[in-house]
Amino acid sequence: MLFVMSGCGFVGNTKCSPSSTGIETEREWYSFKDSVEQADLIVEVEIVENSIINGYMCKTKHTATVLENFGGESEQEITFLQEGGNGALVNGNEIFQPGDRYILMLKETVGESAAQFWILGDELSTYKVDGHSLIRKYRYEELQSIEIDHMTDLIEDENMQIVDREKLIEKVKETRE
Repeated sequence: MLFVMSGCGFVGNTKCSPSSTGIETEREWYSFKDSVEQADLIVEVEIVENSIINGYMCKTKHTATVLENFGGESEQEITFLQEGGNGALVNGNEIFQPGDRYILMLKETVGESAAQFWILGDELSTYKVDGHSLIRKYRYEELQSIEIDHMTDLIEDENMQIVDREKLIEKVKETRE
């Protein structure tokens, strides 16, 4: 189900409008375990560049350097799609920028696509790298044991979660075995 508040134009060659406020969607909820098991590729990446893809729904195509691979096969540089772009944010998710680092759980695209992969569950499988910690938009009870306690005061949104990077990688590897 898709609830459009405002966003990309859906007629002809209408481009995403920078004045768009956003698009709210409901997502299928993937548990951490399901995300890890269903992902074709789990990697830490650094965003190199991005470009907006217009069409039925605005998407941003990212080119990224793979810094570390935790599961699956990939080249040293990959492309993947993120929902939203050019001011049209999906579920309030900021568009990744060059230099940003993330751990992502990705699915391989099928058929003709502008990119090799897409983010499984979008923000559900996105971990922003901040030194030795990872920031998640939504809290997983499954990851409560690896939260960084002394950083909980820094969380602006009670739904967010900050977890230990190395412990998350251990959990990913254990789950993929």
